[in-house]
Amino acid sequence: MQWMPDIQKKGLQLYVKRVFITDECKELIPDYLRFVKGVVDSGDLPLNVSREILQDNAIIGRIQKAVTSKILSELKKMHESEPEAYKKFFKEFGKVLKEGIHTDYTNQEKIKALAMYETMNTAPGELISLEEYVKAMPEQQKDIYFITGDSRAHIESNPALELLRSKGYDVLFMTDPIDEWIMQSMFQFDKKNFKNVAKGEFELEGEDKEAAEKIIAEAKDKFKALTEKLQKKFDSALKEVRFSTRLVDSPACLVGDEHSISPQMERLFKAMNQEMPVTKRILELNPKHPLIEKLQLMAADNAESQELEMYAQLLYDQALLAEGSPIEDSLNFSRNIAKIMLKSIK
Repeated sequence: MQWMPDIQKKGLQLYVKRVFITDECKELIPDYLRFVKGVVDSGDLPLNVSREILQDNAIIGRIQKAVTSKILSELKKMHESEPEAYKKFFKEFGKVLKEGIHTDYTNQEKIKALAMYETMNTAPGELISLEEYVKAMPEQQKDIYFITGDSRAHIESNPALELLRSKGYDVLFMTDPIDEWIMQSMFQFDKKNFKNVAKGEFELEGEDKEAAEKIIAEAKDKFKALTEKLQKKFDSALKEVRFSTRLVDSPACLVGDEHSISPQMERLFKAMNQEMPVTKRILELNPKHPLIEKLQLMAADNAESQELEMYAQLLYDQALLAEGSPIEDSLNFSRNIAKIMLKSIK
């Protein structure tokens, strides 16, 4: 898979003993460095070198290894000695450079150290490195938290961030289309695992974990009528309705399985005319939210009431909007909002 098709032509020209050979030697440099322009002059290749020889030649392989190492070394120097200049470079070419994390296992750690991201605690447009993120981690934080999405505006208000925000933790904002693809290969940095805050179970440490487990166990019984209603109503879209302690202020949020693809990735593949099976999501509820309490009373009283049907739909639509996903029936959503407004105005 290649990204940024506007940067496809290789920028290195090949000379042999100062004689121009070609400017289309794809073997001279890996794809993720295709933004580099320059000249390679070799004294070891024959002047009559053919395309076939270039494609399968040990000398070319050694040249690519040396060129790649030199470029990454220079980028590291710029990153350390000219941080502002490097940030400008990364904003321009970072999408391409990050491809190497997935495609160049040999240099993966070097490229990780060059990657930069916005975070929940940085100002919009401000980038930090993974090393800076790790240095700022609280002592009790074990994982590197991240979330993917279409833009900062879409993800910074995602309810899945609420608990981490309340604890003062930081979260990497990965908003490039390539980021989720890359994260399939980026398992660790500085011996710390990456954790997508919008996927899988969210576990706390120590006493917090024990308290959370107790809250969730009690909620399963207390809100059984509501969870059964929601699962039945949205069975085609939801794999599970469960409770979570990752929510603080919001009544609900949508998350994915640990290894499922995100809605953003689904939309990206569809935009590329690639068919994708629909991935069922997980609806997580906040057992401490008063709205969940009231919906449970309604479900226990009459799970088939039209009023509960409307509120259940609004709860699900609200969760979709909170994560930046489109709702399925915007007209019905607007009508339901109007009904509630009319009821509340006296």
